[in-house]
Amino acid sequence: MFIGTEMGLEITPDEGRKKVKKFKANHKKGTIKAHYFSRAVLETLLANSTNMGIRVYIGNDEKGDFDNFIVAVNPDGNNVFKGDFSVTGDKDMPAAGSGIYASSFPCPNQCANSNTDFA
Repeated sequence: MFIGTEMGLEITPDEGRKKVKKFKANHKKGTIKAHYFSRAVLETLLANSTNMGIRVYIGNDEKGDFDNFIVAVNPDGNNVFKGDFSVTGDKDMPAAGSGIYASSFPCPNQCANSNTDFA
């Protein structure tokens, strides 16, 4: 199913701005609009040569703000992580070594400067 060379649809900065503008029009001011994931996290998820890519999940934190998290994906399209993804399994499982990474740098508050942001 996946071989690791699939390319998503590349869009222009203007298309990105339109998407963010539409998102902001449908959400309250100050809503989380982006998350940062470091190179270290991405390289950790892709260090296993059988992992073909990364899947991004969109969730909500305790306050109801958007909270994305990422997990590696194998050639069959299955998520690669340790533990149970049931209602109780993930919260009862220690985060270290799970293979699931949430962003700790949301935007707003930790955003690019205005000339590079999609604001």
